[in-house]
Amino acid sequence: MKSDAAQLEKQLRTLTHDLFSSKDLDPWVRECRDIYSPGHRDAFIGNGLIGLRVPPEGEPSVYPVFHAVKMAPGGTQMHGLWDDKGMVPTFNFLGLKIQHGRMVFRRDSGAILNYVQKLDWKTATVTTECDWHHWGCVFHIETKIWLSRSNQNLGCVETTITSDRDTGFSVMDIVDGSFIPGSTPMEYKLGTFYMLPKVVSSRFGGHQVAVATTLTIDGNEAPGHVECTPGGYVRQNVIMIKKDTPCRIVKYAAMVSDAASEDPINTAATLAGYAIENHETMRAEHEKAWAKLWEHNIETDHPGVQMLVNDGLYHLYCNLDEHGKGGVPGPCGLSGNAWANHIFWDAETWSFPPAALMNPGMASNYIKYRVDSLPGARRNAAALGLPGALFPWEGGKSGDELIPGLIYSKQHHINADVILAIWKYYLVTGDETYLKEQAAELIFACADFWAERAVYNEEKDRYEILKVCCPDEGARIQNNNAFTNYGAKFSLELAEKVARKLNLEVKPEWGEVAGKLWIPVEEEKQYIIEFEGYCGQEVKQGDAILLIYPMEMPMTKEMAKNTCDYYRDKYPAQKIMMSSAIHGIIDAQLGDAEASWKMFLDLLPHFRGDYMLVSEAPYNETISLLTGICGMLQLVMMGWGGLRIHDDGLKAAPNLPDAVNYLKIKGLHYMGEVYDLSVDKTGFELKKR
Repeated sequence: MKSDAAQLEKQLRTLTHDLFSSKDLDPWVRECRDIYSPGHRDAFIGNGLIGLRVPPEGEPSVYPVFHAVKMAPGGTQMHGLWDDKGMVPTFNFLGLKIQHGRMVFRRDSGAILNYVQKLDWKTATVTTECDWHHWGCVFHIETKIWLSRSNQNLGCVETTITSDRDTGFSVMDIVDGSFIPGSTPMEYKLGTFYMLPKVVSSRFGGHQVAVATTLTIDGNEAPGHVECTPGGYVRQNVIMIKKDTPCRIVKYAAMVSDAASEDPINTAATLAGYAIENHETMRAEHEKAWAKLWEHNIETDHPGVQMLVNDGLYHLYCNLDEHGKGGVPGPCGLSGNAWANHIFWDAETWSFPPAALMNPGMASNYIKYRVDSLPGARRNAAALGLPGALFPWEGGKSGDELIPGLIYSKQHHINADVILAIWKYYLVTGDETYLKEQAAELIFACADFWAERAVYNEEKDRYEILKVCCPDEGARIQNNNAFTNYGAKFSLELAEKVARKLNLEVKPEWGEVAGKLWIPVEEEKQYIIEFEGYCGQEVKQGDAILLIYPMEMPMTKEMAKNTCDYYRDKYPAQKIMMSSAIHGIIDAQLGDAEASWKMFLDLLPHFRGDYMLVSEAPYNETISLLTGICGMLQLVMMGWGGLRIHDDGLKAAPNLPDAVNYLKIKGLHYMGEVYDLSVDKTGFELKKR
């Protein structure tokens, strides 16, 4: 069995303890030196609006030939492009293909030597360098690709080619949408300004999307020969080069939807034309924008932990716009399209907390989504004959429930997950206008739902919530799930508190139901029972323990410890990432930092490949799971850092494991102020800037 595990570890390219413990880890740059590795996972870059997978070749023209499971076929995704089922893929817009003779440069053609590809988390840039041996020539190829952080509709790919002899080759600027279901011939328009961008547009999920590209070769415009394709276009230029003389090709591509512009075609063309004439400025602004984000970071002395927290913040920052003008990432964000990128509780329970503390502008995307989709949530409640609002278990553009079947749509605890985030956002921003004009309506709507959803048990003089799906989805439909019931109680009590704060009506039924909602507890052994009738069966993921964190249900330390210990061995052998993270947070809270460290190490098999992408479970390919990597961030921030967002202040109760000597979390937010947390073995300081 041990040999099987080792073989799987090697095949899946999971993060090993040896690598994690290495003293020589680069905290910012990850690299791949084997273009042929069967366990390779593509690098991921994003800018808060667009996400892009970068294959071993360094540019994405190889898609969808190398399309992977649960990944967008063109390697590119963009916030805001929804149809009635989920997020739709968009143009593969940064293709820049090199061809020598009849052979194109890619991993399965010719011989590729001296290969190295690097992903720089500081600037979300992938650089690829190699020697391509083909037909008697050796081409040294260097490619850099990035998505502009300062102008999020733009992307750039730069390639420099040197040959060991005089020769010729072709370079092809490619925009491809042929893999999109229902793709039809598109409108084509040659630009008439700047450097004559080539433009294509189509409709995606009800939105018009336009792409414009511009190309220079050694600084000169390269209009080339353009051939229209069913899903885009190819612009080809033939280049003759001298021995040992570098040839530099720069492509800018702008992708704009009608959500950002009334005229996406002309906007895209203008952006692409301007960018290529101001290349150095565009790159400098991109790096400046990323440097601004990294002012909010985490520092530690442990190289492996430092690498993973940088990885976690990188994923978070790639998926969210810091100005609140992007979208809400699904479980895999812009790196993959598992679950059609529907919005689950993953958003508020897992990804929102680190975003709220580190960058409230990013966290505002989650809030805006729930505010905008409240009409859909009201329709969901009305469909059940109930007042108020019920947020969808799987949400899309409208907020209407998208989950098929009758089981998972009953995960009504989603209301409490959303409301907890709605309240925490108020606490980190101190925005009274938001509380009065947006948050209050959502809080009251959810309270109205719970007040009617709960049923009164006259015999036991208590309120109960029947026939719900637990967070532990394997339990299916049950009565009186502890997490759901307490979430309802929290929501009702919060509605009372907010109404009083705003001098509004406090509905009597809110307090009546909240005061008598039953939470199943094993009184003799003092632990929380997952649901009425639970008798120790396997648990798919953390459920009752979520009442300790993040819900922070009042309970004794004894009950918290008993609950955590009771469920620790109830998970399957290959449990999902979030269960380990929550146990690690609670272990640190209860004073057992070494148990928390063990839970952190339990996360290592979820990190895959050279670029530390994250899987939901050790042996599945649901990558890169933003939900899970944000769980890891919470373990560090809320576990070892002991951070809690409370009504009476930002609190810290740090507890470092032996392997970590110091921890600094810089740029934390509370009530509109910014704080830094410094922790070492002698104590801690939470200081306002």
